[in-house]
Amino acid sequence: MHSFQRAGLAAETGFDRWHLERPMTLGNFVLEQVRDSCFHKELQAFPEKTKSFTLLYALSGRGTLVWEGRPASFGEREFILAAPGGSWKLDTSPGPIRLLTMRFRDTSGKFGLEEKSSGCAEADGSPVRKDDGTLEELLLGLQKEIGFKDSYTKAMAESYLQQIAVALCRTKRAHVNAANDSAFVPAASRKELAYQAVAFLDHSLLEIRELSQLAGVLGYSYSHLSHVFRLEMGESLQSYWTRKRILKAMRLLQTGRTTVTGVAEKLHYQSIHSFSKAFKKIAGLTPSDYQGLYGSAPVRQRQVH
Repeated sequence: MHSFQRAGLAAETGFDRWHLERPMTLGNFVLEQVRDSCFHKELQAFPEKTKSFTLLYALSGRGTLVWEGRPASFGEREFILAAPGGSWKLDTSPGPIRLLTMRFRDTSGKFGLEEKSSGCAEADGSPVRKDDGTLEELLLGLQKEIGFKDSYTKAMAESYLQQIAVALCRTKRAHVNAANDSAFVPAASRKELAYQAVAFLDHSLLEIRELSQLAGVLGYSYSHLSHVFRLEMGESLQSYWTRKRILKAMRLLQTGRTTVTGVAEKLHYQSIHSFSKAFKKIAGLTPSDYQGLYGSAPVRQRQVH
């Protein structure tokens, strides 16, 4: 824990919560620390002799990350995986930026994170990667689980940590695949094209700002994609996308971790008014009313058996 403190020093913080009193051995991993913090100015890590990885995830805000002398923008839903011995500096001005930081070791080498992180840099030299929401949910779940401190915590924390490691490996693989070729090739038939569209929306809903992007990814014009989709699915591509976004909005509002405005922004609505109108048309309630009725209440401490 002490080496982790030396690895991340802040000039000024809004809050800085450390969740572990001592490292936890969790299967193939040792979880050294989970840290939830809001920095107003600067965070810096210095090279050190360690076998630990450091994962920095931006929940909100934006700053500039300097990695091996190269600056890169770093903000909401972006993360870096710093390999053992890595050094970096995060300038949060104008700030603030809220970070979830996880420090851990892969004792088995089973996941090959050392090889896949490669100093954390992508082909363009930037260490910053974009999350589709998967990693955020896992990190918040791990943080919440550690707070329970009951007889289930260790098993649940191990599960979360394994899923996080897999997500990191898959993210790296996806970047490599994207650099070589598109993950979605032009479809050979109408049914296949409709399936490609549905599958892409299932897995990349938060990345799509407008449907023309989807058409471009699949290699067809929007008019052709829309026509084929209606023939094969029995509804318009626009209505399907809208319904998928609202269902996703419902799940986000139920967690209680995101404001109505935050949900509208995540789903790329142009205004809170257009989001509220679309939400009420499908859900029958305004987003605020829905969150008030179905949002997560404070979780009661689970009983230790």
